[in-house]
Amino acid sequence: MLCQICIGALQYRENIIAREIKGMTYGHHRTVETLALSAQQGCQICSRTWEHFFDAEPLVYIDKKIEKHIGGTDEEEGSVWFTAMRLLLFAVLPENHDRYYLSCYLWGDYPTGHSLELRSTSFVLEPRQVPSVQSVNGTISNNTGSNESWSLVVNWMKNCLESHPRCHNTRSWYPTRLLDAGDPTSDGSDVRLVISASEPLSGRYCTLSHCWGQGPLIQLTSATMQSLCAGFALDQMPKTFREAILVTKRLGIRYIWIDSLCIKQDDLLDWRREAGQMHRVYSNTFCNISAAASADSTQGLFRDRLPHTTHVSVVNLCPDSLDLDHDFVRCEVHDECPSERHISESVLNMRGWVLQERLLAPRVLHFSHNQLFWECCEHEACETYPKGFGLVFPSRRMGTKALVPDFRRTANIGTDHRVIAHWPRIVEAYSGTSLTVSSDKLVALSGLANIFRAISNDEYVAGMWRSRLEQMLMWFVPFDHDRSAVRPTRYRAPTWSWASLDKRIAMSGRALTKSPTNMFVRQVHLEFVTEDTTGAIKSGWLDLTGCLKPMRLVREGLKEDWAVVLGDMAGDASIDVSANYDDAGQSVKLDIAPSDDDIIHADNAAHRLYFMVDKDVIDKISSMDILLLRLVDEKEKVFERIGIAWSKYENVAEYFLADLGEDVRMKLPCRSYENGLHTVRII
Repeated sequence: MLCQICIGALQYRENIIAREIKGMTYGHHRTVETLALSAQQGCQICSRTWEHFFDAEPLVYIDKKIEKHIGGTDEEEGSVWFTAMRLLLFAVLPENHDRYYLSCYLWGDYPTGHSLELRSTSFVLEPRQVPSVQSVNGTISNNTGSNESWSLVVNWMKNCLESHPRCHNTRSWYPTRLLDAGDPTSDGSDVRLVISASEPLSGRYCTLSHCWGQGPLIQLTSATMQSLCAGFALDQMPKTFREAILVTKRLGIRYIWIDSLCIKQDDLLDWRREAGQMHRVYSNTFCNISAAASADSTQGLFRDRLPHTTHVSVVNLCPDSLDLDHDFVRCEVHDECPSERHISESVLNMRGWVLQERLLAPRVLHFSHNQLFWECCEHEACETYPKGFGLVFPSRRMGTKALVPDFRRTANIGTDHRVIAHWPRIVEAYSGTSLTVSSDKLVALSGLANIFRAISNDEYVAGMWRSRLEQMLMWFVPFDHDRSAVRPTRYRAPTWSWASLDKRIAMSGRALTKSPTNMFVRQVHLEFVTEDTTGAIKSGWLDLTGCLKPMRLVREGLKEDWAVVLGDMAGDASIDVSANYDDAGQSVKLDIAPSDDDIIHADNAAHRLYFMVDKDVIDKISSMDILLLRLVDEKEKVFERIGIAWSKYENVAEYFLADLGEDVRMKLPCRSYENGLHTVRII
C-alpha cells in the first residue's frame, strides 16, 4: 500500500518542487512525525525510507545534522520539506516500455533555492499490465516462523536440490566438533556435543551465522567440554540457538555447527586450528542459517510482522509527459535493492567473519526482520519475490554468490587464473565490515583466500594476489565526511596492504584487469603468526621498482583536498596544479587523514614525501595512478605508503612524467638505481 502523500505526488503531481528534462522533484513529508505515521501504517515507500534513514542513524543525530546545515524549519512559510521524492525516467527496456527511478531524500529547501540532500533510498517503478510477481495477499503470515513461510523454504530447497548442479556437494567431510540435536523426526529436547573423529556420523550438517552480542553466551571451554559432550537441555541455549536447531531439524538434518559451542573459547591453539579450516566448515554445510536481524543470541530468528509491508504496491503514475486529466501508467513499486537493505546491510552481515560464511555456504537461509531470504549458488529469492529477483531485476540473476567461483567442481582446481578478477569486489565488501578483535582482519578472510588460491594457483600476499600485485597496490580510501581511516596501534599488515587499515576501501579499476604498469614488485617478504600463509602477519615488506620522484602535498585556501606537486629537488616547483579534481584532473586519496596540517608541512620541509607513477607514457583514454610514499628510515632507504593519487588530464600527466634529469634521479633515496628506475623497500 501507499499513503495519500505518496499517491498525491506520483498520481496527481502534488507539491512539485522542480522539473527536470526527464523527471521532476516533489515535496514529500513536512515533518518526521508524518513520515513515521505513514511508515507505521505500512506505506511501502515511507516504511522503506524510514528504515533506511533511522535504522542506520539515530533520529537525534539526523535532526542535529539537518539543523546544522539548514537551520531548522520555516513553519510559517511552509517552505521546508523533511523529505522529498525525485522521479526520473530510468531506461528504455527491450519490451518497449519505460522504467522509472524514484529516490526519496532527507531534504531541506528554502525559497532562496538552497537545498541539501542528506540521505536517500531508491525504488524502481515498473510499468505492468500483468503483475510480475505472484499475488502475496493472504499468503504471507504475521510471523517468519510460520508454516506459510516454511512452505516457501521447502520449495526453494526442493528446486535447489533437483536443479542446481553448482550447489551440489558430494564430498563427505565433518568439522572437528558438531552439535547433535537427535533424530529430526523426533521431538527430543536434548543436545550433545560430538567429536567427529570419535564416533560414526551420517548425513549432513547445518551451520549458524549469528552475532555474539554482549550478553552471556553458552560456550565450549576446557571446563564445559565434558558436560556438553554428556548432553544438555535445549532450553539451556539462548533463543537464536534454539530456533536454529528447530530450523535444522525441519530441514531433516540432525547436526549443526555453532562457533561458540564447537571451538574451545579458552584455547588459542584450538581457535587457530579451527579458524584455519573455516572454508571447509562453510563450504561443506548443507545450509547456513543466518540470524540476519539479531544483534545477539537472545533475539532469535523468527519475527512478528505486518504482512502487507512485504507486498508490492501499485500506483497509477502520471509523469510530466502525460496528460494529468486523462493519462497514467500503472506501475509496480519495487525496492531497488531488497537484499542489500535487509541482508548485506543487516547487523549480522556488518560483521567481518560473516562475509565468507555467506559466500562459501552453498545455500543460505536469511531470517531478516520481516521476511525470509534465500541465497544459493544459482538463485536468490525472498517472500516478496518467491520466484526470484531475476524476474524483476534482470541484473540480479547471478546473485551475490557470483563473486565466488565454482570451487565445488574439481576440474576447476588450479586451472582458472581469471577468478582473481572477482577479488577486488570481495575486498571492497569485506573492508566495510567490523571485527570485535582487530587482529582477525586477515584471518576472517582466510577461508575465501584458500578457495581462490586453490583454484587460481596464485600466491596470496597480505590480502592481495601476486599475479596482479602491482595493480592491487592501487587501492584507496573513499572520502567519508563522518569517519576517517584508522591504522591499529598493534601491527596487523604492511602499510601497502589494505588490511593495515580499519576502513572501507576501494580497488583501482586496474585491479580488475591485469593492465600494463611501469612499477614492478621485485620481492615480497612476510612473516606469519602461524603456518597459515593466508592468516595473521607479524611483519612484512616489499621491494618495488619504478620511477621515484620527490613531491610536496599542498592545499589552497579552504579546500579540503590535497594536491601533489613536484618537490623542491625537481627544480621548478612553481607549476600550478590545483587541488580540485574538477579543475585540474587530479585527485589525492590519503590513507589516513592527518590530524593536523602541520604534520604534512613538516614532511614537506624535511623532503620525506615521494611518489611513483604506474606508467611512463601519456594515455588519453585511461587515468594515471600515482603511489604516494613517505620516507621513514633515511639510512636504510625504507618507505611507508600514505595513499594514492590519479590524474586524467593530459597536461597534469605530462607534469608528473616530466624528466627530472639524471643528476636528480641519482640522488633520490633508494636501495638500488639502474636504467632510470629506483628500487625502494616499503614496509
